[in-house]
Amino acid sequence: MVSGVMGLQIVIQNSDERRVELFRGAYSAWLRLRSFWAEAAEIIPTTENSHQTFLAALRSGDCGSWAHQDPLVSLLLHSDCDGEILPAEAGAMAVRLYEIVPKLSRYPADGHLRSSIQELTRTIADGFDNAHELELTVEFK
Repeated sequence: MVSGVMGLQIVIQNSDERRVELFRGAYSAWLRLRSFWAEAAEIIPTTENSHQTFLAALRSGDCGSWAHQDPLVSLLLHSDCDGEILPAEAGAMAVRLYEIVPKLSRYPADGHLRSSIQELTRTIADGFDNAHELELTVEFK
């Protein structure tokens, strides 16, 4: 629960207890963003129903065909309501997110995703990169 509203918050807490927010939004927005990432990274096929393909795979647990050596898979499968990403994982995920940013221009900001998908992805990648560099944990709340 984020500020009395159902949703996800992804933060990095600095050593001085200052929190840096990377994402705050509806669970549906996070799901949609991850489906864009999965398609742009070619983890799921690009189809008219890519979002439904991604959601069905998550619900069924049938993600065995996904390229598990891709660090992005761990982020795609991460719990959307709690947990942590360790600094080393965050660094590898940041590299992968930066790689797909150019491919995200075709995805519209709509619904709960009001800002540019590329901009939002870059913000999250920057945060993950900083977490890696400063050896901080990324927290999902």
